[in-house]
Amino acid sequence: MKLGIFAKTFKFGNIDGIFAKIRQHGLGYIHYNMACSGLPELPLQVPADKIDEIKAHAGWYQLEVVGLSATFNMIDRDPSVRTAGLKSLQALAPVARDIGTNFISLCTGSKGPDKWEWHPDNATPTAWNELLQTMEQAVRIAEQYQILLGVEPEMGNVVRNPGLARRLLDEMASDRLRIILDPANLFERAKNRQQIKDLVREAVDLLYDDIEIAHAKDRSIDGTIQPAGKGDVDFPFLIKELARINFHGPLIVHGLDEAEVGSTVSFLRNLV
Repeated sequence: MKLGIFAKTFKFGNIDGIFAKIRQHGLGYIHYNMACSGLPELPLQVPADKIDEIKAHAGWYQLEVVGLSATFNMIDRDPSVRTAGLKSLQALAPVARDIGTNFISLCTGSKGPDKWEWHPDNATPTAWNELLQTMEQAVRIAEQYQILLGVEPEMGNVVRNPGLARRLLDEMASDRLRIILDPANLFERAKNRQQIKDLVREAVDLLYDDIEIAHAKDRSIDGTIQPAGKGDVDFPFLIKELARINFHGPLIVHGLDEAEVGSTVSFLRNLV
């Protein structure tokens, strides 16, 4: 597997400093966010010099960009937010190809005040239909630029579990739509570690053909987010499950402080 990290994990100073830190940790793969280039996370245009800067630094530091973030609330109560998000996706799609990746990550969204926060209206037919409408437009953009779009089963989102992720894939029936699997987002609280392992296996079995990227984030049984190896997710088991389906894609570290990167990378490197 390709061990990498969210570039946004590191404090924003300049792109050279961010890429240098990533390389110092011995990582070769990054999921990029345009905020690391001093732009909005969802820009409506990306200057050519910013694209050149990313490409140049990736070359200098021998880093491969394996993903680009374009997360907006795909079911926002305000339709103008959805429209703006799609416009940004339209702007970012060619940029992704320019900087060496064909993968853009999305957020299926929430009816809550925050796109990652659960709201009961997420479970309504209206929310699901709005997701399909927004996703159809996103897929058309992906087809235009020959890129892949990644969605993640996320407890606070309309696609809150692997079953709904499977439903979305089946209803969209598009080879442009892929899955990001994060074991820490498969449960909010768990009774024990065995239950967590069961949830991981269930997700892998349900989504195995469509998993493009895996995330290395951890969570304790009480719901606290932790760096990989510090919570209750069984990462050796996760790696074995991914190996069982011949997953050789990126395993991306995130959900931790910059100071925790070194020990987390050491833990994961012993597994992959």
